[in-house]
Amino acid sequence: MTVFTDSPVVLGIDVGTTSVKVYAADREGRIQANTTLRYPLMSPRTGWAEQDCEVIWTAVVDGVRTVCQHVALSDRRIAAVSLGSAYHSLIALGADGTPISPNITWADNRAAAYAMRLRAGDGADALVQRTGLPLLPMSPLTKLCWMRQEQPEVFRAAATFVSIKDLVLERMTGERCTDLSMASAMGLFDIRKHVWDGEALEIAGISAKRLPAVAEPTTVFSRLSKGAAESTGLPRDTPVIIGAGDGFLANLGSGAVGRGQANLTIGTSLGLRTITAQPYTDPNGGTFCYAATSDRWLVGCAGSSGGIALDWLARLLNASDDKAWHDAIVAKALGLSPGSNGLICLPYVVGERAPQRNAESRGVFFGFGLHHSQEHFWRAALEGIFLVARGMLGSIVRLTGPIDDIRASGGVLRERAVASILAACLGQPVSTLASYNASALGSVLLALVALGEYAQIEDTGHLVDTVTTACTSKDAEAYARLAEKSDALYSSTVALVAG
Repeated sequence: MTVFTDSPVVLGIDVGTTSVKVYAADREGRIQANTTLRYPLMSPRTGWAEQDCEVIWTAVVDGVRTVCQHVALSDRRIAAVSLGSAYHSLIALGADGTPISPNITWADNRAAAYAMRLRAGDGADALVQRTGLPLLPMSPLTKLCWMRQEQPEVFRAAATFVSIKDLVLERMTGERCTDLSMASAMGLFDIRKHVWDGEALEIAGISAKRLPAVAEPTTVFSRLSKGAAESTGLPRDTPVIIGAGDGFLANLGSGAVGRGQANLTIGTSLGLRTITAQPYTDPNGGTFCYAATSDRWLVGCAGSSGGIALDWLARLLNASDDKAWHDAIVAKALGLSPGSNGLICLPYVVGERAPQRNAESRGVFFGFGLHHSQEHFWRAALEGIFLVARGMLGSIVRLTGPIDDIRASGGVLRERAVASILAACLGQPVSTLASYNASALGSVLLALVALGEYAQIEDTGHLVDTVTTACTSKDAEAYARLAEKSDALYSSTVALVAG
C-alpha cells in the first residue's frame, strides 16, 4: 500500500569520504531540499586515511535536521529515511557498540603489504572469484589482517566489525545489520551463495558472529531509536531503509539500471559500474563484482584517482583557497586544446585501485616546460583522471560486453565543457545528470522501491533527467593517442617507484 497520500518526501543520506549529503525528494525523484556537510579525512601516518566516527555521526544528524527544517517550511512529511555510504570502510566496535577504532576508509593503504601477501598465496584467485573483490589494501579483509597483527589489543577487544553505514544504521534504529552490497565490499562475502565466506573469515581470524547480519537493500526498519529521534527531530515511527553502497546507489540515481548502461561517478574517488543479471568476476582481478540484490550484481572498477587529485592540486596552486582564482584557472584550462600542450599527468596521489591494482602507484607530471602555466596543470590532471576512467571502461567491457550508455555524475561536470572532454577521453557520448550527487538521489529512489511505489529498481530509470554530450571524433583521436602515451609513462615509472 502506498505511503505517498499527502505529498511527503523521502530523505536520502549519502555518507561520503569527505562529506555527508542529505537530499529530500518526492515520489517523482524531484529534489525538494538538500545540504552537504564536510568533515576531514585524517592521515596520522603515511598511507593512512581515517576519520572520527563521532564527527561523521554529528554531520549526519546536523544534515538531517537542516533538510527537515526546509521540508517543514513546505508543510511536507518525511515518509522515510534511506541510507548510503562509501564502500570498504572498517570500524571495530566494542561490546557496547562504541567504536574502539577510527573509521578506516577505502583510501587507507596501511594494509598494502598484507594485500600483496594474500595475492601471492595459494587460493588467492579462487578467493577473489568467490568474493568478487580484488585483494587490495582498500578491502576490509586485508585491513583485518593488518589489525590482527599490528593492533592485536583492538582486534581482540572488538565484538563486531562494521562499515560506517552499518554504524549509522545502528544509531538510527538500534539494529546491527548490513546490506548485500556493503557485505560484498568487505572481501569476506560469497557473492553467489550470499553468505559470509568461511575461508575468508579464517584468513581474517574472525567468525561470522563478529560481523553484522546481511539483508536486502530494500529492507525497512519500522522505527527510529529514541536517541536518533531526539537528535534529528524526526518522529520515532519514521521508517528507515537499510540502503546500499554508494556505487549501487549511483547507478540508481543516474538511471543506469539496464543492460549496456553504466554510471561513472567522479567524486573524491572514481567509480564506473554496471548492473548485471549474473555475476562476472575478473580472472585478472581488475574489476569487482558485488551482490546488489538477490538477483542483480554490480560489476565495475573503483579507482582512487578522482576529485582527490584535483583537490590536492588546487591546494598546492591556491593555498589561500581563493574561489575567484580557481574559477579563472578552470575557465582558462577548459579553453586549451587536448593534451595540455604536451603535459601528461598520472593522477595517482593515493595509489591506485583499478585498473592498475597498485597501491604504490604515484602521481606524475611529465613534459612540463617554461611554456606551461597553472591552467595546463589543472587541465592535464583532469585529462589524467578521465583517461583512468577510459582504462576502467575497457576492463568492464571485456567482461560484460558493450556499454553504450554512460551516465556520469559529479560536481566537476557542472561545466558542459568538462563533459565534452570526458566524452572525448572515453571515445563515446556521455550523459550527465541534473543532480550532481547520484548516490544521494539513488538512496531516495531505492526507498521508493522499498516502500512499494515502484515494483523494481528498473522501473525508476525514467525518473532521472540527463543531458547527452556528443563525442568529437577529432578530440577522441587525440585522446586515444594520449592514452597510449600515458600507459607507456605509467609502465616506465612502475620500476622507479618500486625501487
